[in-house]
Formats: sequence, C-alpha cells, structure tokens
Amino acid sequence: MRDMSISINRRDVAWHLPLLLVPVYYFMYDNSTLIYASLIVFSYIAAVTDYRTKTVPNRLIIIMLGYWVVFSGVSLLTDAGPDSDMITNGILGFLISGGVFFLLYIVSKKGIGAGDVKFIAASGLYMGGTLIFAVVLISFIVVFIFMMVLIVARRKTRKDSIVFVPFYFLGILLVLLL
Repeated sequence: MRDMSISINRRDVAWHLPLLLVPVYYFMYDNSTLIYASLIVFSYIAAVTDYRTKTVPNRLIIIMLGYWVVFSGVSLLTDAGPDSDMITNGILGFLISGGVFFLLYIVSKKGIGAGDVKFIAASGLYMGGTLIFAVVLISFIVVFIFMMVLIVARRKTRKDSIVFVPFYFLGILLVLLL
C-alpha cells in the first residue's frame, strides 16, 4: 500500500498559508485582518526557525516584503484595503524599527543578529509606526524576565546569547490579541 501521508515544510507554509487567508479579508471586510494574520504566520515560522537554527532566513523576509507590497498595491488599486495612511504608517514602522535595530546591531558589535534586524524591519511594515513600539517594549520585557530567571537559576550567564525572534513573536501576539 502506498504511503498517503502529507509532509509540509516551512517553505510550503510560508507560501501557501497567507494565500489561504485571502478569503478572510473578503468575508470580513477588515483590511487589518489579513495583514495581521499573515504577520502571525510569518512570525511563527521565523520564531521556530530562529529557535532551531539561530538564523532567520532571508527568503522568509523577502516573502514578507513581497506580500506586504502586493497586498498594499492591490488594495490601493481596488479601494478594497488600506488607505495611504496605513501604507505610510507601515513604511514609518519599517524605517523606525529597522533603523533602531540596525543601530543596536552596530553598537552591540553584532550582539543582535542581522536576520533579527531584517525581520523586525519587515514586521514594522505590518505593525506600523505606532504598534511597533509596543511590540518591541513587550519583547524586551519578556526577554529580560526570561534571562533573569535563567541567570538566577545559573543556567545562563550575562554573556550568553539567546534567540530574540521567539520573544518578538510573543510580543506580536500579545499586542494583537490584547
């Protein structure tokens, strides 16, 4: 008998799941639903990959940027989605988050990964200039608490590194769900 199991890898999810979310947009008539749902999917993939391999794939970031550009362009052309203020806010979120984390990357002598910087900048497009501050603040608070617990338990030292994107994903979830 032939094996009929289905195997799904991260690439399949990254390409197909956001496309499956398109009907959500048309049925709910809420332009932020598709944007935020796509961000959650992309962030989950990035968090799992970062946790397992300590890298954020450039391909995922390019896909994120492509989805945002296509969604925004189609929405502007059809008047069915975000207005120019939402797009401007997304670009502002991209520039602020990317700029701040790029400076952290330089100042910390690559203490934060380049993949983290690119992913956070791309997620700034989705979150916009206002929500990105809350996500970053929550992420830093959660990372700080987590590291303090590990340091007190003597499982890590102050010089040990940890992956950041899983905590950033948690920050995104908390901001979007609360």
